[in-house]
Amino acid sequence: MGLVALAVQYGHMRTAMNAGYASRSRNGMHDLLDLETALATADTLASLNEDLTYGAGISGPAARRAINAAQHAPECTGTIVNARQARALLENPSLTVYENPSAMLMCVYKPDRALCNRITEREAPRLDRGVPSCANTARTNDHANLMRQEAE
Repeated sequence: MGLVALAVQYGHMRTAMNAGYASRSRNGMHDLLDLETALATADTLASLNEDLTYGAGISGPAARRAINAAQHAPECTGTIVNARQARALLENPSLTVYENPSAMLMCVYKPDRALCNRITEREAPRLDRGVPSCANTARTNDHANLMRQEAE
C-alpha cells in the first residue's frame, strides 16, 4: 500500500550502513511492517489457492504444506486491517508462505528445516539467501516455466 515508502520518505524509517553491515531503524514501524508482511502473505496464499483451483501444479519438499496453507486463503483475504490481525496471521506457523520471485520458488517456512538460517532460528526466512535444495521450498508451474525460459 506504499506505507513503507512513505515512512522512508518522511524519515520514520531509514537504512544505515556501517563497516559493511546494514540495519533498519524502525521508529514506531513494527506494526506497519507486520501489516505489510501479513498482507503480502495473504496475497501469496490467495494467488496460490486460485492457481491450484484452476489446475496449476506445485512440487517440491514443502508442496503439501503450501497446498494446506493455500486452503486457508479465503479465511485470510480481506480480513487483515490492523496490526493485531496481522500478528495473528504471522504467528500461525501453518500459514508462513513467502513468495520469492527472483529465486523462482516459494518458501513454506519452518525454522528447524531452513537452510537460510542454519545458525539461528529466525521468525522469518532470509529470502536473499534461499537455498533451492531446502526442505522449505515449493515451486509452482509458473516457477518451473520461468526456470526453463532462463535456461534457454
